[in-house]
Amino acid sequence: LRDPSRRLRTLINKTPASPIPPEAAELFPRVATLTQEVDDLLARHVAATTPLAKAVLAAPLKKITMELGALLLGVESWHYDLKTRLSALDQAWPSHDSESLSNLAASFSYATRWESQLRERKLALDCL
Repeated sequence: LRDPSRRLRTLINKTPASPIPPEAAELFPRVATLTQEVDDLLARHVAATTPLAKAVLAAPLKKITMELGALLLGVESWHYDLKTRLSALDQAWPSHDSESLSNLAASFSYATRWESQLRERKLALDCL
């Protein structure tokens, strides 16, 4: 199992229905809001048919691109920290705490999904 989230859940025999980890709870509103704003701006850009309409969107697109980049760096940093924690747990194996493994698995699920979603939107913005 290459996916750390699935591997951890398999090790502790847990189902994917875990409570949201604290780090994810803090990031969730920011990720949800920003992805919705990016999707809205991308849709408005596609709908803009004149050069003036596209020019009006230039400043908001630049601003949201910067915000998206900063949030993506934060999620990537969190994901890296999760990998470090997984490595530490791996070295200490077989002694482990099921709850910390469960939280780590849930965190990997969120971090991996959000990193992918944010990268997709960043690519879409970079292609404009």
